[in-house]
Amino acid sequence: MPPGQSRRGFVQGNRTGVGDLLNEGPPLAGNPARPGLAASRGRRNFGRVAHPRVSFENRSRRGLRGGASPGPDPDSRSTGRRSTGIVRCGTSRGSMMATTQTPPTATERPIARLTLRGLRAFIALEEARSVAGAAQKLGVSKSNVSQQITALEQNVGAKLFDRNSRPILLTPAGQVLSMHAHRIMATVSAAEANLAEFNLRSLPVLNLGIIDDLDASITPAVASSLQRQLPQCFISTFSGRSDQVTAKLLSRDVDIAITGIMPTDMHRFSILQLLREQFVLISAKGQYDRREDWRQSLTRLPLVQYAETMPLGRLVSGHLKRVGFHPQRRFSFETNRSVIATVAQNGGWTISTPLSLLDVGSLVSEIDISPLPFASLSRQIYLVTRSDELGNLPTRLARECRALLHDKLLPDFAKIAPMIAGAIEVQGDEESLGEPADPIGFDH
Repeated sequence: MPPGQSRRGFVQGNRTGVGDLLNEGPPLAGNPARPGLAASRGRRNFGRVAHPRVSFENRSRRGLRGGASPGPDPDSRSTGRRSTGIVRCGTSRGSMMATTQTPPTATERPIARLTLRGLRAFIALEEARSVAGAAQKLGVSKSNVSQQITALEQNVGAKLFDRNSRPILLTPAGQVLSMHAHRIMATVSAAEANLAEFNLRSLPVLNLGIIDDLDASITPAVASSLQRQLPQCFISTFSGRSDQVTAKLLSRDVDIAITGIMPTDMHRFSILQLLREQFVLISAKGQYDRREDWRQSLTRLPLVQYAETMPLGRLVSGHLKRVGFHPQRRFSFETNRSVIATVAQNGGWTISTPLSLLDVGSLVSEIDISPLPFASLSRQIYLVTRSDELGNLPTRLARECRALLHDKLLPDFAKIAPMIAGAIEVQGDEESLGEPADPIGFDH
């Protein structure tokens, strides 16, 4: 740098001289004591193009291609910004500059990141086809689902759902992700199940809750099966009404529930079907004639009810109102044996389930069992556990329960009521339920 000259003036003058050399024209006139002045005047006069000549100046530390280096660019060094390609249109009296941005390289593009929470929201929305349905399935708010999907779309750099369609549908990018998302979540579920199985080996206590209708039929066999599979575990059982069993599951007082009432927040639980049964009409021996009008025949007989403090009592009472039948109320009890014994002794009638008849012993000989003469009513029995806590144990236990019901319970009921043996049906598969098959059949 010449003595007495600032670095800025030196750099600017150096650039101007190189530009003039590349333009192959005479040097711009200016004050020799102030290099670069002509260039600055030329920039003020840009736009007056007489005989344009084009030169390329690379404003980077590598210098000019095929020419002398103009020196470091103070702007680039101080800000740390990327180098830009500068196109200079030179004239005899000025220059015109245009800037073009270099596209980002592959390493600078954002990396798509997938999270399990985002994939769960994606699958829930894919299956429910509405944000509200996905939120209910996941047990979160609708805004939470929207935020998860938006973040996922930003991460993958593509729209995954067509929100303008009703119901919401997958875009082509969403269809691609769907294949991978289901595989990923299946792998995660398998890993969780294997880890849960590993933890079961050291489980000290396992609490089992069963509705009292099935207590005598399958409780001993189920408890014995659990003991064989978990030899170091203490098996504790509870028997009661469906609402009591489900309440104990929600409070974590039982780990496995066999019940007729599913939890309201089903997304937190694994729910496996066991059986479905049709309600039947039970009347005192010889008191109900199927050939007569059922309204007249039943109106003459006293109705023996289950107490409406019980889910079964409320269910039957509500069904009678739906069919438009309002018989006079005479009795109500909370146990099967009390209801059936009162029917037999007072010449009355009631509505109950086939399972309730398996626990009344010799009273069966004093009653008649008939299909309902009006709209049918049914309920389902489920095996319910908290999700991802017991591995594959609930699935194996459900399979054993179905075998017990098929081999023991169905033959016992066929002996009691051979004409309506099909009122009980063992059913279900190995997959958890998303929604109940029959909303009427929840209560016991």
